[in-house]
Amino acid sequence: MAINKKERQAFDKLYKYVKDEVFHYEPNVPLPQQIVLGLKGLSHGKAIENKNIPDRGNISFEVIYLTFVFCKSKIDYAMTHKNFKSDISAFVYIRKIVEPHLNEMAKKYNDAKASGKVKEVELKKKSARKIKNETYEGYVAKGKIKNFNEEMW
Repeated sequence: MAINKKERQAFDKLYKYVKDEVFHYEPNVPLPQQIVLGLKGLSHGKAIENKNIPDRGNISFEVIYLTFVFCKSKIDYAMTHKNFKSDISAFVYIRKIVEPHLNEMAKKYNDAKASGKVKEVELKKKSARKIKNETYEGYVAKGKIKNFNEEMW
């Protein structure tokens, strides 16, 4: 399945986010192939992207990216407080954090797109990046998680 230029750009943005913000890899180190296939599989409702398995859905990479940003505090908490045997096992755990929110995020994104508020969502995503250096515990203590989730849309 060939993807168009817009989808490729959205996947590249998701790839860079997972590589830099979730796993904190060095610039010259690529993500393992299993993680890349897992990211592509999220788009089609599969554990990994595989042409032999029928698609179970179709979620854009932009929505997956937004879901990762939305779940950033939970992901950071898991990455710092759990001991994983490998990055692959960490990614499987992260998928379990992200997957339940995909449909909700897709609905919100499509509603915002239909009402012409997509540019507003883009601006709020940029402001969401400001919280990346603060811990999950700090947000719980300050009561900001609820506000962050509501402000995302």
